[in-house]
Amino acid sequence: GLSPAPGLRRLAPVAPAESRSDPPVACPLTKAAQRRELLLEEVEDFTSFTGRGVQAQIGARRVLVGTVRLLTENQIDTSALLATVDRLAAEGKTAMLVAIDGTAAGIVAVADTLKPEAPAAVAALQAMGLSAHMLTGDNPRTAGAIAKLAGIDHVLSYVIHATKTAMCQQHQAEGPRVGLCTHGINDVPV
Repeated sequence: GLSPAPGLRRLAPVAPAESRSDPPVACPLTKAAQRRELLLEEVEDFTSFTGRGVQAQIGARRVLVGTVRLLTENQIDTSALLATVDRLAAEGKTAMLVAIDGTAAGIVAVADTLKPEAPAAVAALQAMGLSAHMLTGDNPRTAGAIAKLAGIDHVLSYVIHATKTAMCQQHQAEGPRVGLCTHGINDVPV
């Protein structure tokens, strides 16, 4: 959902900016805009910042959607949103900050749904003597909340896709067999 609740019109610049982003983020936002029958403007001058977010020109507006770090790098004051970001992360949600024309405008929160069988699957792996690790691009609080629900003890956050590949290869080189379970198409290169 959008927080603080700025009304449906705030989704209008966010959805087109995210429509060119990674499918796990773009799909829910694009679908939400379609359900609300919002007319989306054309995207111009799109840039993706790996692991941090996106920037796009939507009509006359410059839209940034991404991490606190991305907005801070662009000299945007995020202080009024940080408490909400922390609360959402503690709930296992990924908070993406939205800035329009250089001003923080709100937060879009998305959450991965933990499959009901995930904790049992992790427990079964551990009962076989295997170690389960979570490598995620999410922040530490969100990652920790999801890992706790799944029963995973080893968590690394802020990990980009190329690093996931390197870490899997490093573990393989050390001798143990490495299996990979992924939730999204964006992890296919691993």
